[in-house]
Amino acid sequence: REKRAAAAYATSEIMRKYQRRFMQMSDPLLVERIRDVQDIERRLLRMILGDSREDLAHLAKPVILIAHDLTPTQTAQLAGTKVMGVALDSGAETSHTAILLRSWGRPAVIGLNDVSTRISGGDTVIVDGANQLVIANPNQATLEEYHGREAAYARLSDELGELWDLPAVTRDGERVYLFSNIEFPHEARVSIGKGSDGVGLYRTEFLFLRPEDGPPSEEEQYEAYREVILGAEGRPVTIRTFDLGADKYTQQRSYEQERNPMLGLRSIRYSLQNL
Repeated sequence: REKRAAAAYATSEIMRKYQRRFMQMSDPLLVERIRDVQDIERRLLRMILGDSREDLAHLAKPVILIAHDLTPTQTAQLAGTKVMGVALDSGAETSHTAILLRSWGRPAVIGLNDVSTRISGGDTVIVDGANQLVIANPNQATLEEYHGREAAYARLSDELGELWDLPAVTRDGERVYLFSNIEFPHEARVSIGKGSDGVGLYRTEFLFLRPEDGPPSEEEQYEAYREVILGAEGRPVTIRTFDLGADKYTQQRSYEQERNPMLGLRSIRYSLQNL
């Protein structure tokens, strides 16, 4: 009340303080309880905000997404939203989530441990993906500096764009071919437009990572493959059989529960068994 903060902002601030306390505990079991505190925060905010709380698909203005973690399924849903950057507590540079965030083309910083407990809704945030920095509530000088960096990056991208159509050839005359890895059909056309020599890997499992719509029909899969091939404009396309398992498909949604989903029945093994 003294700071004249909105109820949602005040609730988030207090709950983040409790979360930081849990993060500092020495007992690993108690540290894990941070998820319970985060769940309480989400429930309280839903009650305070009611139906006014926007989901990512219907955001009215650009935002930065701050979270403890994102699954590949959740990350795939960011395409086409107004999420302009991401900062996560968890994650590794080689994870599928990190790969998706890089291909998404917007700044992301992961593995920050407790960023979700230190930043609240309404804070101004800079996500510096190039230097792996997240700056909360920057001063005016820092904001102006990063506006300058953003403009410089845009100019560099335009300059590099002029090189897209030039062949990649080493000094001794060896031609180098560069192929793109894609998750969604429309990315084939985009990558070709940026100078790719073809699609080196189409990760077809992302057709199935649609929690609301369920698995795609045979016709939907056909149309997706057709869009990729047409988008490649006659260039080579390598299609990987859907690598569903572990972090890319929950065991609750699988038809057969696996004891070892990381190395179990997935990708080519699944395809060969279901010929």
